[in-house]
Amino acid sequence: MAKIDPFTGKEFSQWNSIVVPTAKVAALCGGRANIIPGMIMFSLFGYAGQHAYNYLDARQNSNTNPLAHQQSTSPPNSETSKSTASRTVDQPRWKRILNSKYSPMKVLSDEEYAKVLREKALKVDVEIALVDEEMAKLEAKAEAEKHVGGREGKEP
Repeated sequence: MAKIDPFTGKEFSQWNSIVVPTAKVAALCGGRANIIPGMIMFSLFGYAGQHAYNYLDARQNSNTNPLAHQQSTSPPNSETSKSTASRTVDQPRWKRILNSKYSPMKVLSDEEYAKVLREKALKVDVEIALVDEEMAKLEAKAEAEKHVGGREGKEP
């Protein structure tokens, strides 16, 4: 059964999705002489990129869902599929991306966020205590200088 492209209303095929755009890019980059080599190279780049993405996505899904490997290797069984389905929690794609080890950001639960805030507040309290100690040392030094300076002025 052929898929229909929602934008053009025409039948969707792999030829239309991979080769035609690469031919257009090749034609823009170097003219007619580079269309065939460009189609080949950009098709290979697209193929390699898609398979790299699929590999990383499958590895990430197997890390987040330890039952995924078991599901793919075991024959379908009504008991295991029911128990697996109840234990498997599907996350939206944006959460999976943010929780990926490749992402610099992470989705925090309320408890994790509260813990981070407590740690930051503790750091601020420690810095305030250090500043207070430094102020106390400076005040004691200034008081000692006033006291020593007052004695020296009375002795002569």
